[in-house]
Amino acid sequence: MLSLLHPTSVHELDHLCEADYGIAPVVLMENAARSAVDILQQFLPAGKPKVLIACGNGNNGGDGYAIARMLAPTCQVTVLGDGPCAGQSEAAERNAATAVGIVPVVPWTEAPRLCAMAWDVVIDAIVGVGGAGNLRPEAAMLCAMLDSVQACKVAIDVPTGIDANTGIAHADAFVAQHTITMAAPKIGMYLIDGPAHCGTIHIASIGAPSGALRSVRPEARILQHEDVSLLLPPRKASATKFTNGRVLVIGGCRSMPGAPSLAAHAAVVAGAGLVELVSTMIHPATPREVMPTVVGATTSGTISPDALPILLERAQRATAIVVGPGLGRNEATLDALGQFLRDIDPAIPVVLDADGLAAFPINAPYRSNMVLTPHIGEFAAMTGRDVNEIEARPLEMVREVAQATGCTVHLKHTPSVTTNGQDTFLSVRAVPAMASGGMGDVLSGVIAALLAQGVHQQQYGLTGAAALAAYLHAKAGEQTSTRITGPAITASMVIDELPRAF
Repeated sequence: MLSLLHPTSVHELDHLCEADYGIAPVVLMENAARSAVDILQQFLPAGKPKVLIACGNGNNGGDGYAIARMLAPTCQVTVLGDGPCAGQSEAAERNAATAVGIVPVVPWTEAPRLCAMAWDVVIDAIVGVGGAGNLRPEAAMLCAMLDSVQACKVAIDVPTGIDANTGIAHADAFVAQHTITMAAPKIGMYLIDGPAHCGTIHIASIGAPSGALRSVRPEARILQHEDVSLLLPPRKASATKFTNGRVLVIGGCRSMPGAPSLAAHAAVVAGAGLVELVSTMIHPATPREVMPTVVGATTSGTISPDALPILLERAQRATAIVVGPGLGRNEATLDALGQFLRDIDPAIPVVLDADGLAAFPINAPYRSNMVLTPHIGEFAAMTGRDVNEIEARPLEMVREVAQATGCTVHLKHTPSVTTNGQDTFLSVRAVPAMASGGMGDVLSGVIAALLAQGVHQQQYGLTGAAALAAYLHAKAGEQTSTRITGPAITASMVIDELPRAF
């Protein structure tokens, strides 16, 4: 599980290392630089490559000076920087002073001349984690010049001009092919402009003890493949279809019978022991493993309120319920589903997706064991907020809704955000080929299947289950997209790939 830090948490980590473990800042900086140099070896060209390192006057510059010193025996290194100067930390000043005697240190005023020369690697160590999107003019000009150099671009810690908290970039922010970040990635590296400016992210160790790292609460987490086996309970040798949970999917209408069918199919493949689908009509592609129930329809083809007794009866056997795929917006149907959600056993976890979200919060109360899965348009409708505002502050706004409702909220976006207001996960796999109909229906089915199997009883509760489902869904999509030549994949292809994502 990869922890993402808030910029202030980095200073907290440094303080803990010094105060509780006696590790001086200069030692942390030396460790970080040595680890960064080890990573740089992966993409330094053979021979004695020419390396230009732009160093600021803060600790990020201190890292850059230390890296320059360590690269000097094997590379032709030049530093753009002021060298040791007033106002620097002891660690940064010491590394700057040491570098002056080992490699050429040229003032920023010489940047136009140096950036016109040929370089193999250009390294940005100007600002780092403490920076934001409001660069000083001289730093912005330097970034623009560095970006004009035809070379491998590397940022140390965080590209200059990227807000390490929000991911918002200055117009001239440094664009890296690789970012070597210290101790742990920063949350802004995965938000908004962050991914486009960071390139491939590498983590350099600063030698922080594991106890110090555990003491710093992450701003968010990213699941890794090893987390699948940690969060998904292993099946016992005596397992039966009854011990792996029963998913009830409610949705569909005359014009959208495929949506609940996809959700039910995904639930089967993701491991639910039994899956039942209640709809006004059953799509012919629905797998034989799904148990269908056809109910009456309104004049608009949506589930009739008269079906409420049947829905309640089916819910008595369910261990997880999906409400919403293809449901339609008929007011009477939404009212009936609101009543359904008030009347069912409150212990049953519910996934609210698509049109099911329209029944809330007017028609039924939110509950702590609900997972809401809006895309950004649905989220805007739920909150009355502007889409642009949501895109500018996704973490903050999703957390607000999770805290206000008591639910787990999964915002389908890039990256997707899953949170209960306290624990937050990002799903950072960007798979443009998945931008096609039915993907959200598949995700709701996977979430329900994991809930039915008890993933929400593990450490991170419903939030962990929804995050794991998002991870598996995205991984299946990514694996599928590598095998096609067209621009898009279908929801059914992702379902077929799901077993290989686990």
